[in-house]
Amino acid sequence: MENDRETYGYTAIDYINAIVRTLNANYSIPQYGLGNANTTYPASAFITDLVYLKNTKVPINEVAIRRLGIKCTEASVHGGAELLRFDAETVRETLAKIWTERTEG
Repeated sequence: MENDRETYGYTAIDYINAIVRTLNANYSIPQYGLGNANTTYPASAFITDLVYLKNTKVPINEVAIRRLGIKCTEASVHGGAELLRFDAETVRETLAKIWTERTEG
């Protein structure tokens, strides 16, 4: 896999930070509820797992990602595709692996 035009040069951490920053943003003043309380959530509140393809061109710093409380799983591409993309078989196998680790491990 590689970056899109809009995200050229992004690392996996950059993607995670962009998602977390957006989800933690306050776009309106609450009418009631917590008021001015700090409701900033950690990355692991939104993202539990990062699944990436083996030999991806997007830099993956597993140590830094794990420090955020996010589990990393490397997936292999089937059929030796020239352009790295997730296929149904890869997704199915990877999700089964994650599920097994969570329920048995």
